[in-house]
Amino acid sequence: CASLHIKSHNMSKLADKFVDLTALRYVFIRRGRLETLPNNMEKLRDINRFDISFNRLEEFNVDVLGWKQLNELSLKYNSITKHNKNMWQHKELVNLMINNNNIIKII
Repeated sequence: CASLHIKSHNMSKLADKFVDLTALRYVFIRRGRLETLPNNMEKLRDINRFDISFNRLEEFNVDVLGWKQLNELSLKYNSITKHNKNMWQHKELVNLMINNNNIIKII
């Protein structure tokens, strides 16, 4: 298992090959200008904690139901207006932090 911790960065996007890091369990990418995530984020099946707070994301279109072990998802302080509806259906997700976004409707 592996973790990735990046704080105060200047990346606006992650490389497409990021999704090949399938051993990741904890992702922490905070305080930057991240605007988009790569396609196929669902390939990171072993994610337990995913924190991309304090960035500039406008979409979180990741079907987290494939992340069977996910128990913490932090998307706070972004500009998210679009999200995958399955975020609300995950049975293991205990901590969901989405405050200070533009999510108007819980699907």
